[in-house]
Amino acid sequence: MNTFTEFQTNVGIAAINLGYGYTKLSLDGAEDTFMSVVSSQQRSIGADGDKPNLLNIVHSDGETFEVGMKAAVQSWQEPHRLISSRWGRSRHYRLLSQAVLNRMAFSGKKRWRIITGLAAEHYQDEAYRQDVAGVWRGANSLHSTPFGTIEIVSVNVVPETVGGFMSLLSDPAMNQKMQSLEGAVVDFGTMTTNWLPFKGGRPQTNGFQSIDCGVFKVMEAATKSLRVRALPRARSVDLESAYLDINPLSIMTRSPSGAVETQQLDVSSDIQESALKVWPQIEIALRNNLGDAQGKLFLGIGGGVKVFGELFSKSFSDAVCMFTGSAQMENVRGLYLMAKSHGQRETSS
Repeated sequence: MNTFTEFQTNVGIAAINLGYGYTKLSLDGAEDTFMSVVSSQQRSIGADGDKPNLLNIVHSDGETFEVGMKAAVQSWQEPHRLISSRWGRSRHYRLLSQAVLNRMAFSGKKRWRIITGLAAEHYQDEAYRQDVAGVWRGANSLHSTPFGTIEIVSVNVVPETVGGFMSLLSDPAMNQKMQSLEGAVVDFGTMTTNWLPFKGGRPQTNGFQSIDCGVFKVMEAATKSLRVRALPRARSVDLESAYLDINPLSIMTRSPSGAVETQQLDVSSDIQESALKVWPQIEIALRNNLGDAQGKLFLGIGGGVKVFGELFSKSFSDAVCMFTGSAQMENVRGLYLMAKSHGQRETSS
């Protein structure tokens, strides 16, 4: 009997990076992402009667919610955000996890192995790791979804930036650079910035650290600027979606002839000015922990690369700074590679 083939067929691999800004996942290598916001379902149904995606409908204590960008944009309220130290223990995290479990069940597979990551400061707290694992394990290792019940065979919680490291290392050209140069993978997230030093192509896990400072601080400051400049009721989620070219922001103006026109707002200046104010906190933490940057290789990943990438390169001009084209997905891709490799070792032993 081909044990590995049977294992692959019957048990899926779910690599999950449930971030504050976006939830990224890889189900047996098929990647997906959605914005990590939750809104009341009643507020998220469009005026045109457009029905929500059932994969995004989740429930808690008799209430029904919808997750993702559509829910955020169509809600009247600013989506709820939490300080990072409470994230994995929050109701918000559990609601988002339901949307992931919906997708796992919808795939048709009934049994799953889960691998997920945590920011450094959270991973180092064993009780926190156990609580997060418990969310994914569920009651009696079972989860009931609208698409059927699924069984969780195992849950592995790892430092999330190790996933990014493994993803980069899997690229032959990048592997060569990482083998020859000492450096660090720096993960710019929504609420946290993480870094993982490496040397000789091996991660230095004793140097894995993070700070609770990321893109959201920039979005908060930029939103205040935008409210004063053009949109008094602007929300950070609106600003973020406009900056990412997902849902543009517009205002009504009058032309010289007196006609009413719609003018699309460019929010890049609000973001850039706010990033300049937030960046020093991140830069100081990196310098204090990574030491002399001369000749090192710094690899920037995470959705925050678009916000902080240029500042990162300027601050560490004495190092080689590189970014990948799919920076936001590097962590989850590496987590999937780790889980897949572990499964191969298990079934071949």
